Amino acid sequence: MATPGSVLASGPIAVPVRIIAGNPPTVSPDPATIRIHLDQEVVWECVDASGQPADFKVIFKGKSPFNDREFHRGKAGSGRPRGDVTPDPTRPYAYLVIAGGVLDPNVIVEQ
Repeated sequence: MATPGSVLASGPIAVPVRIIAGNPPTVSPDPATIRIHLDQEVVWECVDASGQPADFKVIFKGKSPFNDREFHRGKAGSGRPRGDVTPDPTRPYAYLVIAGGVLDPNVIVEQ
């Protein structure tokens, strides 16, 4: 428990991206926007049409703004963007979502 004046160590703030498995799957929001100055990361969550957790895979098509290019149900958080990523609201990072079908949404990294 924190005491007055103490500082709690914490990880990045989650920006949820909801995937609904289907053919094609749906993703919301698209694009997902994270802001470096707010210490944010993307966390993907996938459910089936009945709302039950479902398997998924996220694969960045080119260079990923994160340390990893692939994410899935067991590793759904992106972590903070890589240190060499230049924030640019006009540069989307395209990725594939595989969850019953395939879709190609985007992530945008802002300052």
